[in-house]
Amino acid sequence: MDSAPGTVRVFAVNGERFELSDGDDPGATLHDFLRSRTRFTGRKLGCGCGACVVLLSTYDAAADEVSHAAAASCLTLAHGLHHRAVTTTEGLRSSRDGLHAVHARLGIRSNTLRA
Repeated sequence: MDSAPGTVRVFAVNGERFELSDGDDPGATLHDFLRSRTRFTGRKLGCGCGACVVLLSTYDAAADEVSHAAAASCLTLAHGLHHRAVTTTEGLRSSRDGLHAVHARLGIRSNTLRA
């Protein structure tokens, strides 16, 4: 992460561009950012249960590859997302036959998708 004064950190959430500047709280978690500054509020906060998990994607230009990793949004600092893409549960499209495969798998493993 570039820490030069005036640095703008750019990242995407479900394909939408977002920016953070030096004036934004450097200690804000991704969970807080998503709940307060986006319309993507589907994650729940229940520490340890996986309800706040998102998919983080990073492009490696040298290898011309995209890597993906699951991350707890309650433990991920929003300022550390520069040039990354975040996919939340809202970013997973439903299939015609019901839940997206990821939603179904999460629902089987835990009760985190219940309201």
